Amino acid sequence: MRKIVILLFAMWCGILTAAAQDLIVKTDASKIEANVVEVSPDAVRYKRFSNPDGPTYVLPVAEIHYIRYANGEKEFYTRPSDAAEPA
Repeated sequence: MRKIVILLFAMWCGILTAAAQDLIVKTDASKIEANVVEVSPDAVRYKRFSNPDGPTYVLPVAEIHYIRYANGEKEFYTRPSDAAEPA
């Protein structure tokens, strides 16, 4: 019984850790797990989630479809028709 409780607790901690990041979805459908540092009208500055002490990357807003923040909120930068892949 004790092993089951410890296992469930470890899984719960893992789920919380996985959900504590921002997700940047680019217009080409690629995804970046990140910690968004700053959002300006022209660019988004972020740090990679796997290296929070590393460099700050800059991504133009024109290349971003949306950002899903750690709290679940989504911020869209392109309309769905803008992000559609060409035929």
